[in-house]
Amino acid sequence: ISGLTPGPDGKLLGYDRSRGQIVEIDPADGGALPAPGDALPPLRSLAFDPQSGRLAALAEDGLALSAAVEHSAGFAPVDGLAGAVDQVLYLDGRLF
Repeated sequence: ISGLTPGPDGKLLGYDRSRGQIVEIDPADGGALPAPGDALPPLRSLAFDPQSGRLAALAEDGLALSAAVEHSAGFAPVDGLAGAVDQVLYLDGRLF
């Protein structure tokens, strides 16, 4: 599991490379359950915005960014990046 980010309801969200999908992890027991949504290509980083429920995903190569209106919705591409980045995060409702 890679790209861990704090998620809704005190859970963590991560990308499960073996399943190719986002999973919700309960820190109390470590159990990972698949979140609703389609299979995804390998991801480098995830970012969750607790204010809006939005989730952003950075492709493994660091060149493609996708976002979902809510963490259980499908991803849509965001404008291309000028260069590769290592990580994405939400801060005060803004994606960096």
